[in-house]
Amino acid sequence: MKRLVWVAGIVIGLPLVWIGVSGWLSARQERANAGRVWISSGLTIEQAAQRFPKTVTSPAALEIEAAGNRMGIPFAYRRPPGPPEQKVFSKLNLGTFVEAAIGSGDDAVPPTPPAIAAFLASHAQEIAAIRAAATGQLEWHTDIGAAFRGTVPSLMGHRGVQNLLAADALDRLSKRDVKGALECVEAGWRINDALRRRPELLSQIVAAQLDANPLGVLRKVRRAATGWSERVLGHDHRDSTRMAEQVETWMFSEAARGPVSGGAGPAGPPGVGRMMRAPLERSFVRLWTARHTRLMWQLDGQIHAIGPCALDKAGADSVIASYSSGWNLRSRSIVKSYVRTLQQAVRRSLDAELTRKILDSDALTGTGTLPSSVCAGVNWQYRATPHEISLAIDRDPLAGTGVRGLPLSFTGRR
Repeated sequence: MKRLVWVAGIVIGLPLVWIGVSGWLSARQERANAGRVWISSGLTIEQAAQRFPKTVTSPAALEIEAAGNRMGIPFAYRRPPGPPEQKVFSKLNLGTFVEAAIGSGDDAVPPTPPAIAAFLASHAQEIAAIRAAATGQLEWHTDIGAAFRGTVPSLMGHRGVQNLLAADALDRLSKRDVKGALECVEAGWRINDALRRRPELLSQIVAAQLDANPLGVLRKVRRAATGWSERVLGHDHRDSTRMAEQVETWMFSEAARGPVSGGAGPAGPPGVGRMMRAPLERSFVRLWTARHTRLMWQLDGQIHAIGPCALDKAGADSVIASYSSGWNLRSRSIVKSYVRTLQQAVRRSLDAELTRKILDSDALTGTGTLPSSVCAGVNWQYRATPHEISLAIDRDPLAGTGVRGLPLSFTGRR
């Protein structure tokens, strides 16, 4: 009997000790984390979160979604096979056409495939509605207070709209309708700006990817793109990516104080077993989150010190390897994903910088180099003749990483 009581005491006592000790450690680390200023933003995680108040989807954004849904752009997600119009839109492969066109590295405009041309012509009214709505106030629902249970815009829908507008712009350029093409670029830029302003890291990843479309089309327009030279560098994806990571870290902290699942999914069915496990799981999640917050704060300082442009293959591998702490393997996975996202942000900033050089290329004569304002020690080499202009980067700071973007070289007519 005494042995049974002793065993029962251990079974009950050890979890209570774990809950008490882990709770004390978590509270201590949470207090320290709350006062830490992230060097990239100059804000604590609480201050960073306060920059993104709850918002609702604006009427103009709803108009874009409605027009997109009528064409089969999946703003309203449906399980496959989905409505017929989504099948038609998917078979067009607009993304493949646009990527090939803007990835050519020159100012040539390819002919529009017949199927795409027919689709654009038959949906001219919906495309015009999207362009008109894009002139309004664009906002999609935001609620970081709901942590990972909050609503994220349909990123597939945004991708579909951007591919549609880029394809329409290229089609118009092939018909020498430069004004109409620039209106498509303007609409795409404004719509994507609604993603650039968002706090979620996933939104930042997609926004950086989608900026390739308007930047690529502007390289085809060049001289007629009045006023775009300053705008293409108006947003730095490196800054918004680092801010999003800070906010996402705050969301992890909020989720740890929510359901046992960490706020990333349903808490699961009630039951005696779950009621007994819940305090243990919550303690672990809270302790992990406190540790993860400190690691991400350290990573923010480390990347600020070396600069995102230092994240080539060797630099990235070195950073990731320094966050391989034993039990906190999930943090290592997040670090790896975040470093990859920063690499993409650097690449998009370089894409934007070359686009600006192309737009300003009429002022160039002879041969020479232009220093990069994005990455120190990197230059753009140019050669300008009366009939042709060529620009190319002298050193890719992301060599070996596999990060893709627009061509880092360009050749066009003068």
